[in-house]
Amino acid sequence: MTMKRAIYVLLIAAVCMMAISGYTSAQKDSPAVDTASVPAEQVPSTPGTTGSDTVTPESTSEKHTAEAAPGETAETAVAEAPKEELQWDTETLKNETGKTLIKGIGNQRGGDGHVSFGIVSSKGTTILADPIYSTKEGYIKTDILTVSHAHSDHYNQKLQNKMKDYARLSYFTSESFSVEDVSVIGVAASHSSDPINESRPSNVIYVYELDGIRMAHMGDMGQDELTAEQIGKLGQLDIIFTVVTNETSFGFATEKGIKTIQQLNPRIVIPTHYTEDVIHETINALGIKECERVSELMISKDDLKDAPMRFILLD
Repeated sequence: MTMKRAIYVLLIAAVCMMAISGYTSAQKDSPAVDTASVPAEQVPSTPGTTGSDTVTPESTSEKHTAEAAPGETAETAVAEAPKEELQWDTETLKNETGKTLIKGIGNQRGGDGHVSFGIVSSKGTTILADPIYSTKEGYIKTDILTVSHAHSDHYNQKLQNKMKDYARLSYFTSESFSVEDVSVIGVAASHSSDPINESRPSNVIYVYELDGIRMAHMGDMGQDELTAEQIGKLGQLDIIFTVVTNETSFGFATEKGIKTIQQLNPRIVIPTHYTEDVIHETINALGIKECERVSELMISKDDLKDAPMRFILLD
């Protein structure tokens, strides 16, 4: 029994030796793979590498970009939406006089348009101050648009948004800039007697200088009086557009209006918010004989030399 078991073990050992010998011989006959000699695009990639088999997840949102021009990135080549084509009113503020033109736009006697003015330089550069007007005849073509504060009788956001691609806009901001032959300065002020907030003013006075004339739209300034700093920024004004009323609930008072005019001492006062009785009281206090009424004002620097103060209503 022992002899048979020994023979059986020897036979099994011999078979195993033959199998191992055959495997080793096969390995020696197979050439090794040299990955250095294989083109990169054929080398399989593992996650996180940059081979051809790497899968990049697609974005869940589509990006629409224009083809980038030479020297331009894909981001800067994004196609811009075309400007909206507006119907233009080029007649209301046409100026062929050779002087500065000032005209009321909207309804000067009442309603939402009584503070809105168009100003055009002798060279044709146009300013809209607090524009509120009907667009049935088209949008008034302008180069500069300023808004003194955010009340609805001075600020029509829909109208002014239409102009953002066509004009230099300034909304109740203390800033200085120039467009063509016109310089503009925004001076922080107060709508009533509250302290002036320089960073977020409740009212901004806009000063325009053109054709040698310096004028200011006072907005709805309701301060008891101008500060020395404001007067320094405003400078010597030839023309002011200002409140001449006694609506105390809005911060206005006859005495305040007279004080403002006396502080600035302009050659021409053009009322914005006004009432007839306060105009009469104001001109009497200032020693002015009458309030003139015109549809538009054409003026030059020479016309203002040594001239007495005038009150002019732009009806």
